[in-house]
Amino acid sequence: MSFIDKLRAIVGERGLITDDPGKHPYLTDWRENYLGSALAVVRPASTEEVVAVVRLCIDERAAIVPQGGNTGMMGGGTPHREGREIVLSLNRMNRILEVDPIGYTMTVEAGVVLKTIQETAAEHDRLFP
Repeated sequence: MSFIDKLRAIVGERGLITDDPGKHPYLTDWRENYLGSALAVVRPASTEEVVAVVRLCIDERAAIVPQGGNTGMMGGGTPHREGREIVLSLNRMNRILEVDPIGYTMTVEAGVVLKTIQETAAEHDRLFP
């Protein structure tokens, strides 16, 4: 089984992007200052899938470029031009798990965008800057 097929077995069709047009938004930063290449974009939907993907990449000696909202200013979430890495996008992990307005805490998955966190905080009369 190929590396890509093993990734697909972990995250399913919806969680794997291998075509160039589909990968493009994950290969450049939001300002389009940096452009890279990747074997695939892997979009796990759970912590368990992240663990399985990371373990597979260790076994296969494949580099990982983690990507949250891809809003960084320095290109840290953009893969190199050589295209030897996978992009591990966390955008499917976008749930707010718990809000504790008394304790002023919120537990969220890694792919929740800041605007959603801010709106949820405001709904509970709290501020997330």
